Amino acid sequence: MRTEKKKFPLFYKIYFVVLAIALIAAVIFIWWFNGFLADYEEAQPRHVADAIFEKYYKSGDFSLLASKCAESNPFESAEAVGAYLRENYAGKEMSCTTGASKDGAPTYIVKVGDRKISSFTLKESSSKNPRGWEMYEEGDFEVYYATKDATVFAPTGYTVEIDGTALTDEFVAERGVLSPEAEANLLPEGIEGVTYVKYEVSGLIDDPEIKATSPEGRVSPVTFEEKDGAYHAYPLFDEALQAELSEYVIEAVSQYALMMSDDQYWGNVAGYFDPDSAIFDDAQDVSQYTWFTLDHDSASITDASASQFLRYGEDVFSCRVKFTEVLTQGTKEFKDFFDSTVIWRNVGGVWKICGMINNA
Repeated sequence: MRTEKKKFPLFYKIYFVVLAIALIAAVIFIWWFNGFLADYEEAQPRHVADAIFEKYYKSGDFSLLASKCAESNPFESAEAVGAYLRENYAGKEMSCTTGASKDGAPTYIVKVGDRKISSFTLKESSSKNPRGWEMYEEGDFEVYYATKDATVFAPTGYTVEIDGTALTDEFVAERGVLSPEAEANLLPEGIEGVTYVKYEVSGLIDDPEIKATSPEGRVSPVTFEEKDGAYHAYPLFDEALQAELSEYVIEAVSQYALMMSDDQYWGNVAGYFDPDSAIFDDAQDVSQYTWFTLDHDSASITDASASQFLRYGEDVFSCRVKFTEVLTQGTKEFKDFFDSTVIWRNVGGVWKICGMINNA
């Protein structure tokens, strides 16, 4: 007996075909979506940030990190910054977190504990992934460290360098700063004296090495003064002028001192003074009142020296004159120590005293 073969219902044929297509489509979609997610994930900036954090921070290669910041501080080399980072952070646990973006650039903050030690940004690279999404790469780096400030006074016209870097106009805080004697109105009328430029510098890791050079190329000593917490470069003294005029200025000032002790006459001393200066009139007046001088039999000048010759221009200079005047009466001696900065003006080709500042 012949049996009739059962036919598979058309409904199920269509059903399974549709189901197979749906499964294939689902597999393709999942494959595509996984690729999409992978590409999306690859384009996220945090992966670049993680790689940077590993390369420059967790690796402990602070020299590499410092080299990225070498141009941010003109006074500190990458070596100095790297040494600072190694000394303070080598072997310590670091963390990296997102920070406020800078002009739209993703920013990351690196900390040791609660202390912020560095930050870096990312920027869009020139390349894109296959889906056309922007990729990121290293941006700018900053390193934060304890810094010191420095204030420097140098004579006008001098070149000043800090740690080998010349100070430009951007570091000038003030020009035409008067010398202390000028500020105190101790200089003769019409003589300005030496003026200074005040520089202010920040961002230094260590105490600075400061060099001040005169327009002639001579290096001036630089000292730190506690009274104002600043570094001072003073004008260089004129050694040639000292060699030429030391004997003359000692003779002139010694004669003035002898007159003050009633051992010389004004007529013999007046020629050493500028007749148009206030000190000329003062010295002439005092010469008439030497009766107050201690009684003595003789007077002499010892241990005389002239130093610190400083030009204020072609026709004015100052120098420091020191000596001891010894008054003798019988077997007794009285000593008077003279120490003054004497200002001289060229009057008709002759150097004459136009001012005097008592250094005592």
